[in-house]
Amino acid sequence: MSKIMSLKSFQCPSCGAPLEFKEGAKTVKCSYCHTTVRIAGDLPPESKIIQKTLPKPALDHEMFVGQQEKEETEKTERTIALSVIMAGIILFFVGRAVLMRPSASPATELYITYVPPKSTSTPLPPYADHLLTFNTNIENASLFYAEDVALDADGNILVAANEGNTSAIYKFDPQGAFVSKEFETDFMIRSFSVSADGIMSIPLGFDVHLYSNGQEIRVLEDQFADDVIIGRDGSLYILGSGQTISRYDQDGVVNLQLNKVFETQLGVTEITSHLAVDKNGNIYVLGESSAVIFKFATDGTLADQFGGKFESGSGLRQSGTFRYPKSIAVDSYGRIFVSDWDVITVFDANDQYLAEFKIVEDMNVQDLAFDKDNTLYVLTDDYTVEKYKVPDPK
Repeated sequence: MSKIMSLKSFQCPSCGAPLEFKEGAKTVKCSYCHTTVRIAGDLPPESKIIQKTLPKPALDHEMFVGQQEKEETEKTERTIALSVIMAGIILFFVGRAVLMRPSASPATELYITYVPPKSTSTPLPPYADHLLTFNTNIENASLFYAEDVALDADGNILVAANEGNTSAIYKFDPQGAFVSKEFETDFMIRSFSVSADGIMSIPLGFDVHLYSNGQEIRVLEDQFADDVIIGRDGSLYILGSGQTISRYDQDGVVNLQLNKVFETQLGVTEITSHLAVDKNGNIYVLGESSAVIFKFATDGTLADQFGGKFESGSGLRQSGTFRYPKSIAVDSYGRIFVSDWDVITVFDANDQYLAEFKIVEDMNVQDLAFDKDNTLYVLTDDYTVEKYKVPDPK
């Protein structure tokens, strides 16, 4: 679709109205007096005007004489009309109508020279090495809407997707080749998690189900979960309605509960939030609308608060802030990775801003996950998975 742009710095040479044109157009017609204006040179969408000239096109002799005769005729007609119409207000409207009618003279040409503006931002430096991109929307694994990504104990890539009235979890090998459909349900899968020993937890409806080798082993009822995580010690963390975090031990007993995290800490209610847990059991919860990250120690005390909403006034990205963060993951070194559209921001183990990098595909990031070798997997909203090797801490 062509973009409509306004030449606010330039006006129609006939009536003075601002000119609007479609990207790539060579001519533009004034929407007020219908004068045709020719634009010289290519116009990239981000370009700005640095020079203009308004040469009047030369007329040949016959055209010039014809134009003179027409002008004399119009002048006589206006004189007769003005002598008949005596009322001042009527004279005003008639004169205005005559002046605003389309000109029969050749189209004025407006010659404008454009150059691209200087960049106001610096490209993001490389941080992680891109290893692989593969498309999950393939035969035998056609994903309608990819939701979540996780890794099993063997390094296989698991992708959850909703397909209209059903949802499924698909398995791909480490090179991105489709292996099998692992799970299928009539419920929408919003999140799932896999432990080091192969236990899979999936929120289905208002309950959280746990599976081992495809067999259901436990159901935690009345847990409408936005996100679930199985920690390295086997504890199950559930981010439930109202952004309440519950931690269950391996016997299904609650041993920690943090009620209404965002309402308690910020006085606001989050629509959607996301969960991560590091190797030490510290809990991270990310709010999409507030863009704030809370870090809780294993005993439930608030250890830190960082991140925050991007301030659009400057027009530049502020380090460590977000427009619309979507996912969060923690690597084996305790670094926190947060996605924001197609950019991933990295914080160190002390929750300080470290770096940011742009993913290869120009797509929004849907979810992040790490395998046991600290390889980062990025699920996009275009059915692709990108694989990155992140550097070791210096």
